[in-house]
Amino acid sequence: MKNKLKLLKTGLLALLLCTLINSSLAQLAAPVPTIPIDSKSKLGLGTLDDGVGTVTDQANTILFYKETGGVSVTGLTLRASLTDDNSTDPLEFTSYRWYKMGYDGTTETPAEISGQTTRDLALTALQPGYYKYRVYGLVEDGTVLCQSEEFQDIIFFVLRPLDPTASAAANSLAGFCIGEEASAADLVLNSTVEFSAIDYQGGSYPNPAVGNFDLAYRWYAVKKGDVSNTKIYLQTTPVNSTGAANTFTLSDYTALADAATYQFFVEVQYSEAIKQRDNREHALWTARVGGDTPYELIVSPKPGRPTITIETVND
Repeated sequence: MKNKLKLLKTGLLALLLCTLINSSLAQLAAPVPTIPIDSKSKLGLGTLDDGVGTVTDQANTILFYKETGGVSVTGLTLRASLTDDNSTDPLEFTSYRWYKMGYDGTTETPAEISGQTTRDLALTALQPGYYKYRVYGLVEDGTVLCQSEEFQDIIFFVLRPLDPTASAAANSLAGFCIGEEASAADLVLNSTVEFSAIDYQGGSYPNPAVGNFDLAYRWYAVKKGDVSNTKIYLQTTPVNSTGAANTFTLSDYTALADAATYQFFVEVQYSEAIKQRDNREHALWTARVGGDTPYELIVSPKPGRPTITIETVND
C-alpha cells in the first residue's frame, strides 16, 4: 500500500471513513465473463487492486454449489494480510473494514459488513453466482487511527447446479441379436442441459447463461434389473461441448456384448478446465434417456442350430 494512509482523529472516525469510502467508489468495471467459458480464466476471477488494472488469478476462486437437506453449505473464508504491501517498511494492521460489493447494472455499491473487523471473513450458505468483496486495512496506536487509501477486491464465483435431460432419436432401433450388431442401425442419443431451480443470488453482477459454459458429457448403459447398477461406459473419457447440448452416436455395440435389456444415461459436469470435479458427487448430474419412460435396447441371444431325431416310425 506504499504507506498511503489517511490520518483520522478517533472522534471523527465514522464520518471520515464514510467520506473516504464513497470517494473511492467510482463506477468500477464489473466482472464480465468471456464467452465461451471453457476455462477458469474466462470468468475473470481473482484479486484487483484499487478497482483498476488486471485481475490477478487466485486459487479457490471458483466453487461448486453444495447443499444438505435443501440448504446451502457452500462457503469459504477470506483472509486479509497481516501487513501492508510496502516491502521496505510494512505496517501491521490492527483492524480491517470489509464490504460486499453490489451491482445494479450501472454502478457498484458497497455494503459494509457490520462488526467485521478481523482479518478473516467467513462466508457461508453461498448461492450460485459472482461475488465481489473489498477490504481496507487500519492501523491504530491508541490515539490516532489511520486507514489505507488503497484497497483490494477479490472476485469469486459459485457454479450453478445443472439439470440435464436425454432422449433417443425418433424410430431408434428396438434391439438386435448377438452376432448381428455389425449390421444394427446406429443409435443416436441427445442431451440438453438447463440450470437447476437453484437460482443465482440477487443484486450481483451479470451471470453467465448455461449455454455459455463448456460442459463435459459421458454416456453409459446399464443392464435393466442389475441391482449393482454397474455402468457400462460407451466413451473412454467425457467429451466437452459448448451450448448446453450434446449428441452421441453409438455405432459400435461391442460394449453391449451380453444378452440383456439396456437402458442409457448421460453424465454431465462442468469442464475440468473450469473446475476439477475430483470425486465430488454433487458436481456430477445424470439423466436417463427417456426419463420416466426410458428408452430400452434389447440384445437377444442368437440360437444355435437345431438337431433332428427320428421319433415315431411306421414302416
